[in-house]
Amino acid sequence: SGHSRYGVKSQAEVAEMGISLGVPSSKIKVLTTPDNTFTEIQSFTQKIGNDVSVIAVSDALHLPRIHFLYHQYPHLKTYYAPTNYQIKEGQNGSVGVDFPSVNSIEMVNEIIKERLKFAKDKAKVYFLK
Repeated sequence: SGHSRYGVKSQAEVAEMGISLGVPSSKIKVLTTPDNTFTEIQSFTQKIGNDVSVIAVSDALHLPRIHFLYHQYPHLKTYYAPTNYQIKEGQNGSVGVDFPSVNSIEMVNEIIKERLKFAKDKAKVYFLK
């Protein structure tokens, strides 16, 4: 688990969750300094090594970028576990004119931010090689 600057689940909470699901505490490593995905994966490979197995658990929207970044370390055996899928349930009432809902505007905003971060990380990888 990496550092969270936005008060999402703390590393300790994530570690406790893993332990409650049967993961031995000796198998859980917490990174306290990186605050973005790019530096988190760099720190991970420096601290843990790059010839290990890792389960990357993250927001489903975020996993394509995580996959791209972990793919830069071919010796890592990486498994991906997406969380918090967003699905539409039921039908919307329509009066013939549809307007975007606040939720869909927020989702588009998240998609745009994630795609921009992905482009930034691809550029970093390209220029660091």
